[in-house]
Amino acid sequence: MMWSIYRFLPAICVLASVIVQPASANLIRYDISSTGVVNCGGGTAPHGLWTGGLNLGGGCGNYFDIQAPSYLDITEDTGTPANTTGHLFGTAINPNGYTATFDIFLTNFLETSTQYKQEGGPSYDPGTDTPDIDFFTSATGQVDIENALLSYNQTFNFSSFAGGYLFQYGTSGSGANAKDGAQGASAWVNVSGAGVNGHWDFNLNSNRVPEPPTLSLLALGLIGIGVTARRRRTAETGSSTVDSCAQRDVAVVGKGGHNLQLSTQRRNIVIQSR
Repeated sequence: MMWSIYRFLPAICVLASVIVQPASANLIRYDISSTGVVNCGGGTAPHGLWTGGLNLGGGCGNYFDIQAPSYLDITEDTGTPANTTGHLFGTAINPNGYTATFDIFLTNFLETSTQYKQEGGPSYDPGTDTPDIDFFTSATGQVDIENALLSYNQTFNFSSFAGGYLFQYGTSGSGANAKDGAQGASAWVNVSGAGVNGHWDFNLNSNRVPEPPTLSLLALGLIGIGVTARRRRTAETGSSTVDSCAQRDVAVVGKGGHNLQLSTQRRNIVIQSR
């Protein structure tokens, strides 16, 4: 009987890789885009990043439209929520051809706060956390802005939040975008760099991106068990080849760039998550 158990080891390895993942870590990714409210150029200059007094190229040059792909990643720590972190990254372009590349790390998580910026968003009750809006009190990172045709390239560093507000973001459809009340995020930030005059702000709409790699791993493990069972039925009597998990390549092709493949001696099984 032992040799038949060993034949299931590849599939068992995959299932084990699902089970041993840290239960407290939960990565949530949001696609982000500019707010639906357009404050400049008669509706021709949408923006998710506003650079205050730094008007590059004139006109609506301080309004930057978020480009795809740009993301807000939230790494939830369900065991210790205060350790939850965020990562805001992507690009934005102003009407004059300047491109901003932003890379910002968010820490010091709060599930509720009185430092909520409402503006055009919904009323918020910090006592009951209604609607469900979360906050970060600290940010580090930078924005690089360039225009190759004009030989312009400057780096601007984030130091803190401005206006008595924090970085706020909504979950499960909550309208944390202070401009239009859509699900998303908003923040006023203090920035240092050449030409900076006043705070900058982000006003973002967001959509949660499905993240199925764990389910793909589980499905792959179950399929692997089925395949090895089929092989067992057709194998020559008396075969007792024993393979360890270390002798197998285990992976999944998953959403978000995860490239994993389970290789057996006779079959390659690939699950492509969609």
